[in-house]
Amino acid sequence: MIYYPKNYGISLYINKTKEIYFSLKNEFKDKNIIIYNNKSNINKDDIVVLNYYGESKDTYDYLLNNKITFYDSVSNFVEKTRNLISNNYNDFKIIILCNKETNEVINYNSWCLNNALIIKSKSDYKKITNQKYFIVYSSDTSIDKVNNLQEYLNSKNIQYEINNDIYENQYLINDDMINLSNIVNKLIVIGNDDYIKSIIKKCNKNCEVFLFNDINNFYNKMIDLKFESDLKIGFTASSNIPKTQVYEYSHLLEFLIHYNFIIDNNVLYDLDIEEKLLNEIKNSNDIPLLFYKINTYVNDDNIKNILFGFITYKEMKK
Repeated sequence: MIYYPKNYGISLYINKTKEIYFSLKNEFKDKNIIIYNNKSNINKDDIVVLNYYGESKDTYDYLLNNKITFYDSVSNFVEKTRNLISNNYNDFKIIILCNKETNEVINYNSWCLNNALIIKSKSDYKKITNQKYFIVYSSDTSIDKVNNLQEYLNSKNIQYEINNDIYENQYLINDDMINLSNIVNKLIVIGNDDYIKSIIKKCNKNCEVFLFNDINNFYNKMIDLKFESDLKIGFTASSNIPKTQVYEYSHLLEFLIHYNFIIDNNVLYDLDIEEKLLNEIKNSNDIPLLFYKINTYVNDDNIKNILFGFITYKEMKK
C-alpha cells in the first residue's frame, strides 16, 4: 500500500501542455491546434496552447490584442510568481533566484521589462548593490539556495522582501512527513537539499527512511530490497520537486511490485486493456501522448499506475 501526505513537492505538471494539446485536437478536429513556439507560426484562426512554464508578457499581449484563442497550461506556481514580479517591479529591483536561465526564468524577466537581476550561484552576489530588492525564485530552486541568499543580504544590511511560499510549503511538508513516518514501514523521500535531511533524522525514529534524487539509484535499491506488496510505503518530496517526479518513483515501484520484480516480455499482458493501446504503450516513445491516452481510456487507477510505472521503466532503460 502506497501513501502520500497532504503536502509534498510542488504542483508543476510538465505533461499538462501536451495533454491539453491532444485533448483539443480530439475536440476541434477542424481547427489547427498548435503549442506556442513563436509568433511567426500563428494564424488568426489557430487555437494556441501555452507552455506550463509560462510565456512572456509580450506573448500574452499579442494573443489578446489579435483575439487569438489560447489555452494556458501554466502552473499555479508560475502564475503567482509572475504576478508578484509585475506587482512589485516598480518599487523594487527584482531578483530571480534560479539554477540556470531556463524558459521559465526568461519569461519571468519579461514581466519586469527584462530588468531583473538573475542570481544563479554565489558568484553572482557581486552584482548585488545597495538597493531594495524583491526576491522570487524558479520552481526548481532549493530552500538551501534561498537561505544562502538571505544570509548574504542580511550580512550586508541590504533591504529586501521575498516570496515566503517556499518556507510555508516546506513547513507543511515537514509536519506531514513526520506524521506519515508514524503510519508507514518505509518512507521514500525525493530531494537533495540539506534542509530536508534534518527532518529525515526525526522520521528515522519512526520508520526506515530512504533519500533519493536519482531514479536509477532508486530502481537499483528497490530491486535489492524487493519490497512486498503488504508493506505500508510512504512517498514525499522537498518543496522544489515536482509532484510528477514523485509519481514517477511511486508508479515505478507499483509496477515492480505487481510483477514481483521480474521484468520480462510478458509484462502488461495480464492487464485488462485494449490490445491496440497495449501495443502503443510498449512501442511508442511519445510520453505525453501515452499519458493522455492512459488517462482517457483506462478507468482502473491501479492499472493506470502500473502502466505509468512501465513507461518510467522503459524510459529509464533506454
